[in-house]
Amino acid sequence: MVKKQLLWASVLLLSAGLFSACGNGNGTSKQGSSAKKVSHKMVESKEDTVIKKYLEANEKIKGAKIKEKVTADTNEGSESKNVKMDMDVSYYADPFGSKADVATTVGSSVQHSTVLSDGKDMYLQLAIVYARGKTYRRTLHGQIGYNKFATDAANTAKKFLKTMKNNGAKVTLKEEGDEYVIKCDASKTKMSDKFKTETFRISSPMENTYAEYSKEELSRYKFEKYIYELHIDKKSYQPKSYTANVVTVRTGTDGTKRSRAMSFDATYSAINQTEQIKMPTTYIDYDQNHRKN
Repeated sequence: MVKKQLLWASVLLLSAGLFSACGNGNGTSKQGSSAKKVSHKMVESKEDTVIKKYLEANEKIKGAKIKEKVTADTNEGSESKNVKMDMDVSYYADPFGSKADVATTVGSSVQHSTVLSDGKDMYLQLAIVYARGKTYRRTLHGQIGYNKFATDAANTAKKFLKTMKNNGAKVTLKEEGDEYVIKCDASKTKMSDKFKTETFRISSPMENTYAEYSKEELSRYKFEKYIYELHIDKKSYQPKSYTANVVTVRTGTDGTKRSRAMSFDATYSAINQTEQIKMPTTYIDYDQNHRKN
């Protein structure tokens, strides 16, 4: 009988030890509380860090000057068209205003114009006889053609970077002297309809920045080349220059192919040194359904 009691006592003591080792369910035991908790912390890549700092620095810019060249080469069958825009842009951030002196070359013809924008409307001044001294206003929601590159010059670099990074383009970072160089490449990749639409809104001279596309139409386009390169200052993270090349091929229902090569080349200067830009107060509306708001 005594042996049995001793045996049960040892079993109970052993059980108590086991329960103590496992903890009492509220984490108060020493053994239970000493267990290490494993946490998975996402480590931000150097590319993400630099991009984040660039975007933050870009939002703080009060204004700048941008010298930009945009080139469009279109080919369909035996027909081809080349358009070049040389722009000297100055913009002020708040309240937003931009002014671009533009020289547009089509073939051997050159047209000079001044394009102003307050972020809602475009004000166009042409240096041709019948329009001299006049200002024409049109909403940015309308079809403004190549002038979109002048009205949106202050945002183009940021838009290219955001849409490429957010839609899975290959992003690499390298250092060149006092600059960081961010390169995005989506050439010959399977792009989503969202990615294609956002890219056309930025780079297509035929559509405005609010354009919508049908799924069928988007399926006809292939991006043979899509490369963007942004140079930013290592210390301030402010933009210094950027280039973008977008080559698309559209296949029609009859198998006809049309290609368009868009290139952008821009440099920044006078950052935070520009003055407020006022819009013209006298103008002619050439948008029949102009939106007052």
